[in-house]
Amino acid sequence: MKKQSKSSAGDRAVFLALVAVATLVLVFYYWPVKSDIVWMTDFEQAQARAADENKPLLIYFTASWCGPCKQMSRRTWPNDQIEQRVMTSYVPVKIDMSDVNVPNPVAERYRVIGLPTVILAHRNGEPGEAFESYIAAGHLLRYLNEFLESIAPQPGEAEGNA
Repeated sequence: MKKQSKSSAGDRAVFLALVAVATLVLVFYYWPVKSDIVWMTDFEQAQARAADENKPLLIYFTASWCGPCKQMSRRTWPNDQIEQRVMTSYVPVKIDMSDVNVPNPVAERYRVIGLPTVILAHRNGEPGEAFESYIAAGHLLRYLNEFLESIAPQPGEAEGNA
């Protein structure tokens, strides 16, 4: 039987350590993280609910093949403050754009060309703010709060089209 030299045993240990680290990184990167946001998927129903509840719409355009969308699913949407703000103040609707061969009338209406896209819209569907690309939780929370402030009726004003 042939003895391993110290250098080949050391090389093997380093290789196994690197494989272990790479495996942990991949598991962490792809491990699903669940958000408590209850997304509607029918835009017309979401718009009707927004009107009934007097809330603005949060329209999220995403796709299964979209890397930045996956990052938002892992890092942005599961954030406790994001979940709380969205579920109490918005009607969230997720538009799946995974099949690029099927035209999407909602995406056409809002002129969506890149993913992910988040649109904050008035309860009647009129767009207010649009963000195209990955948005970190802290930035999105600021945008959500600022949009709510911008559509809030001012004292003495009748309610607008929030």
